[in-house]
Amino acid sequence: MPCIFCLVATEKANAVRVYEDDDIVIFRDHRPAGRIHLLAIPRQHIESVVDLTATDVLMLEAMKEQALAAVAKLMPDVDPATIQMGFHKRPFVLVGHLHMHILHQPFSKLRALLYSDRFPWYVSVDRKIAKLRAKLGGVGSNDDGDREIAPAEASVAAPAQE
Repeated sequence: MPCIFCLVATEKANAVRVYEDDDIVIFRDHRPAGRIHLLAIPRQHIESVVDLTATDVLMLEAMKEQALAAVAKLMPDVDPATIQMGFHKRPFVLVGHLHMHILHQPFSKLRALLYSDRFPWYVSVDRKIAKLRAKLGGVGSNDDGDREIAPAEASVAAPAQE
């Protein structure tokens, strides 16, 4: 079965697009977890956040910049500092195509935890950019902590439901 986000990127699947250029598409999540919930994807198929390399820093920075611009266009009253942006890691990834969540005001405490950089299943875009920039500069180890999570670890690490 083809990747659904590759189909969105090539306009072969429907999505409510809020921004697109030659490299990035930003669209509304069809199951929003907050007042604003958008997804930003690269047109190029990249499987996961753990597959990113230091050469992807500029793409991530562009995704972040365009995401903030899209939110400002949709809701000018929203403070950019309140926008959460980041990526889930397996087994919390439902679509195997890199996608950055852009979220404002989660609907519940449980949903807020699922998009929190405090847990191993999620990494903020800022943290990922910093790690990749450190690798570019030769700073830090090769193990940046962005490995996928084994299902057994996820079941132990997952927060209790509300």
